[in-house]
Amino acid sequence: MATVSYYIRTQDKKQIDEPISIRIRLRHNEKYFYARTTYNIKPEDWDKKKQRIKQGRLHSKRDTINSTLGSLESHIINLWNVQINKSLLEKAWLQNIVDKYFASLSKEIKESEEITLKGFIHNVMESIDEYVDPISGKKLSPRTIQKHERTQEVINEFIDSNYPGILIKEVDYQFYRSFLQYLTNKEGFAINTVGKYIAGLKMFLNRALEIGIYVHTKNFKKPSEVSDSIYLNEEELLKIYNLDLSQKRKLEKVRDLFIVGCWTGLRFGDLTSLTRDIIVKNRIIENEKTGNIVPIPLHWMTKAILEKYNYNLPVAISNQKFNDYIKDVCEEAEIKEEITKGITKKGERKKEVFKKFDLVTAHTARRSFATNLYNSGFPTLSIMAITGHTTERTFLGYIRKTPEEHAKHLEKHWEKIENQLATKPKDQDDEKVVD
Repeated sequence: MATVSYYIRTQDKKQIDEPISIRIRLRHNEKYFYARTTYNIKPEDWDKKKQRIKQGRLHSKRDTINSTLGSLESHIINLWNVQINKSLLEKAWLQNIVDKYFASLSKEIKESEEITLKGFIHNVMESIDEYVDPISGKKLSPRTIQKHERTQEVINEFIDSNYPGILIKEVDYQFYRSFLQYLTNKEGFAINTVGKYIAGLKMFLNRALEIGIYVHTKNFKKPSEVSDSIYLNEEELLKIYNLDLSQKRKLEKVRDLFIVGCWTGLRFGDLTSLTRDIIVKNRIIENEKTGNIVPIPLHWMTKAILEKYNYNLPVAISNQKFNDYIKDVCEEAEIKEEITKGITKKGERKKEVFKKFDLVTAHTARRSFATNLYNSGFPTLSIMAITGHTTERTFLGYIRKTPEEHAKHLEKHWEKIENQLATKPKDQDDEKVVD
């Protein structure tokens, strides 16, 4: 099997502060090929272990070069694999491949730099179905593509009214600031929604970086705040489960899907993929979005609902309709605790009081699953393995505990310590002090 590696070579101390060529070595058994790239880098900026420019270095085209090196490596391996008689290849084979690659890349960059931002985004979306994430190696989910389509609409509206005809190479910090102001003041989006569209803009610009177009995105910060999303505790879920909705079939189906989500942690789009063939020994063994094997034992409510529908859950309606109906379900179940919700809109923090049933959405199910397990003392890493959260920081931001629940948790902690002290055996005799 052939391997490709990158390295730099210094010959004397004088070269330490001077940019030198990033080189390539292809190895197959005991056969070696060498070549130079068109990139030069100072030795202090090179990460020998990762074979890339150091992430901590202020290199103006770091992301572009690192991305290109990854693409070039795949290109070389692909061409190597199609060679039938590799023993006949000359030493210059690899250098010819590299030279042609960079010549083609230069042409693509030159042509792309003259395209408008709007046109570039259009081109990205034209082939979005075939895009493979370089980190995960997977294609984007339909839900993610739908989010990018909405982001495209918002960016295009902004461009048409503020920056008509702007080229992608002209996008700078001033453009970012104007877009941020537009989303916040004119559109009046909540701060997390603003952050979502800023992240979408950066996604498109990162595609430009991948093909070698340098766009300054370093200071494009994504604003965010901790949301006041709610969850439903186990007592509330039992009330919803026991609700008689036999005369309201639409609400009954929505209720049943929601309850399954609350005890499996599955996303809204995954609920109707639950079929008998992915349930083995009372465990759900596959998550549609990630494709990973994530065994989820069936809670008794989940099992009862699946059996009710002969393991073919009702077809999910639109997310918006689902959110409307689940509010009606929760209102009938008298989930009406008053909740104070804070949100930042148009740059101002505001608070409003809602009935709890008005805040329940499809996503509340997944949040309830994670929070209830967390509150029960179930290991955090085990919950993360099921929900698919990759960092504890992200996961803990997903958990919802009310101030009252935190207070009760602390009360139980003090009570436990007090009981331990009360039952601690006392010394029979006081210790005598000897002079």
